[in-house]
Amino acid sequence: MDLLNIIRRNQSPAPSSEDEKIPWHDPDFSHRMLEEHLAQHHDVASRRSERIEAHVSWIHDALLGNESSRILDLGCRPGLYTNRLARL
Repeated sequence: MDLLNIIRRNQSPAPSSEDEKIPWHDPDFSHRMLEEHLAQHHDVASRRSERIEAHVSWIHDALLGNESSRILDLGCRPGLYTNRLARL
């Protein structure tokens, strides 16, 4: 999808339903999810740091030509790639 189409769209996203199965508003659930994303002993939620570093290095070299760039994170994870890319 073109970024300008996302920016210019007139329709708002649908709000979450009250009967969702995932307890996003439960602080304990949110805490557990963050722990899983930051865990370094598995790649289940997010990749381990060394894998993220390798991916970021490839993105910077192959896609960005080693040039600084701006980044817009539209994801719903903790921004582990974005944080590293923004520092380059």
